[in-house]
Amino acid sequence: DAQGLVAGAFLAKNYKDKKIAILHDKSPYGKGLADETKKALNANGVTEELKVGAPVLQGDVVQTSDGSLLAISFVDGTAFNMGAGARMAIGELVYDANSASNSAVFSFVRGAISFVAGQAAKTGDMRIETPIATVGIRGTSVNTNIIVDVNGQVVSVTYSLMQDPDGRIGTFSIIDPTTRAVIATVTTTDSVFTVTPTLAGINALANPKTAQ
Repeated sequence: DAQGLVAGAFLAKNYKDKKIAILHDKSPYGKGLADETKKALNANGVTEELKVGAPVLQGDVVQTSDGSLLAISFVDGTAFNMGAGARMAIGELVYDANSASNSAVFSFVRGAISFVAGQAAKTGDMRIETPIATVGIRGTSVNTNIIVDVNGQVVSVTYSLMQDPDGRIGTFSIIDPTTRAVIATVTTTDSVFTVTPTLAGINALANPKTAQ
């Protein structure tokens, strides 16, 4: 780990504006060193362009530029669609097909991101952290949109339930990150919940979905 941190910091400081390729010999040591170097590079502000089939690792931050879209899928079947200008961080995904205590945590930072929850949510616990509230997932499909102002401050976050690919409609809960109190439990696809920060905490308002 220490070698990767040193290598990543050195490369970021001296070659930040150059193209950097990280290669390894597929041995446990080589792969571990490459992964830690990549993490250190990312932590020091060096970004990379994702290629089709490229691995996404715990701790990675994924973002889209203006005019671009991105689809990401994980081993348990969880899938994300990110709109232009979106950003999310990969917290953790612990999944074993034979386990009933799987877990997944993802952090949405900004932009429009929709997702279909996979087996981790259905056989354990899945949480989506947003700048204002936490979403507890129980095997369903959710659309979110995080609005920020010109200074990057979060103005509001909207959440809405979508029909799952198999036709079912699941549920999700919106949770106050400070008190852990459940603000709302969403069970219908015909409403949009908007959560905004206030001096007293957060405010949640449900509005009917408008026709598309």
